Amino acid sequence: MTDKYIIELLPWYINNTLDEDENRMVAEALEKDDDLKKEYELLKSISTAMKTDEIQTPGEIGLARLKRSMKTSTQSSHLTEQKNSTATRWKFAAIAASLLLIVQVSFTLNQTSEQEYYQPLGSEKKLQDTIVVTFSPTATEQQIREILLASHAQIVDGPSAAGIYSVRSTTDIDLTIETLQTYSEVITHVQSE
Repeated sequence: MTDKYIIELLPWYINNTLDEDENRMVAEALEKDDDLKKEYELLKSISTAMKTDEIQTPGEIGLARLKRSMKTSTQSSHLTEQKNSTATRWKFAAIAASLLLIVQVSFTLNQTSEQEYYQPLGSEKKLQDTIVVTFSPTATEQQIREILLASHAQIVDGPSAAGIYSVRSTTDIDLTIETLQTYSEVITHVQSE
């Protein structure tokens, strides 16, 4: 047997749990090897120290106190986490409300200052030399643009819900109406206002 095997048997030798053959083999090895004897002495002193130390338990009352303390500690940490989480949510809500208020105030201020200069295209105030035009539903934007350029007209309002545009002539209104009427495949209605 090797020394390594003997070293592995030392703890059982100290506790007297080896069979007769292994016990005798370890005892013979201890007589022959001084290093092995030192190892045995060290392990023996550790074993003796552990056996002499009394392990004191807290008892049932101490155990109940420990469990209660752990439960209270866990609950208080959960409450702290909930309080921190709630406080964080309130902070975000307050920031969001503040930003919303700023946006609303700035929008309101911009509205009041623009109302003095803003006039919608569909105002009731009629322009001079205005022509009402209705384009075909299949008319493309390019066709409408080419027709308006050829007839010297500009869109000033529209389209309305019925698809009606108000057009102003940049030259003679009668000439513009005649020119628009020639595009009957794209324009379905032309009338002076």
